[in-house]
Order: sequence, then C-alpha cells, then structure tokens
Amino acid sequence: AQLQSHAAPAIAPAAPAAIGAALPLRAAARIVELDVRGSLAASNVRHGLERVQPALAGCYGQAAQQAQRNAFGQVQLRFTIDESGRARAPKVGDVPLPGLEDCLRSAIGRLVCKAPDTGTVQASLLLSFAP
Repeated sequence: AQLQSHAAPAIAPAAPAAIGAALPLRAAARIVELDVRGSLAASNVRHGLERVQPALAGCYGQAAQQAQRNAFGQVQLRFTIDESGRARAPKVGDVPLPGLEDCLRSAIGRLVCKAPDTGTVQASLLLSFAP
C-alpha cells in the first residue's frame, strides 16, 4: 500500500507538462511590424498581407504537425513588390520549425497588392506566431 501512495505524487507533477503538450499544433499569424520603402503606401501592402495571412498561419500548423511540437515565436520576412504589385524574391529569416521557411516563402510569393506608382518596392515584416 505504501508503494501505491508513493506512485501518486510521482504522476501529479507530470500532469502540467501533459496539459502543455496538449496545445493544438497551430498558431495565429500576426503582423507585428511592417516597413515599406518605395512608391507604395504600407496600407496597400498590409491589405495584401491580410489576404495571405491564413496561408501563413497554415504554414505554421503544417510545420508544427510535421515536427510534432509547437515553437511559437517571430520570423522576419523580406520581399520585393514588382511593377505589377506581385511579391518577388521572398527571403525568410530564422524559423523555429523545420519546413516552415519554404512554406512561408511560397505563401508570401502569392501576395498581390496595388502596383507601385514607379519602380519596385522593398518590404519587410516581422511575423509573430502565437497560440
């Protein structure tokens, strides 16, 4: 009977870790910072980003599922908006999960917004992944 009473306390501390592990393997994607340099208003770029935001969140979910873990955090992305308003040459900073970089690059590559008045525009954003 004494062994059983010792087993119960050993199980209790493991419960909080099990609860944390039970968090869904997904995150909300939120634009924390946006910097736009060139002849296009940041609001136009933000509007385009809002249309691809579900795909960005989906990238996190897919990478978290493959890794079987969450790794919330922030990721820096940079890209050029060409004369037609399409994102080109996306670059992704350090990512917290394997597979996330390629997916984010692909999702940003689908961004379309108003065309710049002249030339191309450089954009960078800080994207946050949180529960």
